[in-house]
Amino acid sequence: MHRFLLVIPLLILGHLTTAQQTISGHIADAETKEPLAGAVIQVKETNKGTTSDAEGNFSLEVTEFEEKIDIAKRNFTPSTIANYAYEVAK
Repeated sequence: MHRFLLVIPLLILGHLTTAQQTISGHIADAETKEPLAGAVIQVKETNKGTTSDAEGNFSLEVTEFEEKIDIAKRNFTPSTIANYAYEVAK
């Protein structure tokens, strides 16, 4: 049985003068709301990625042109986040 991943909204911070932004979020089991350690978070069609820590948290640097993030964990249905909104830090 596959369970679903719950991705708590991403917070994306960056600077107007740089093309890099840091996204961060929390990965949890959609049913139990328990944090998921070891989920793989990867920028789609690249080899840039990270894994969630023991509390389900992650952060990842992306460029303004990288619009899709894939999230996967064994025994869970993978998710893709596309066209995420971001807030530019001033």
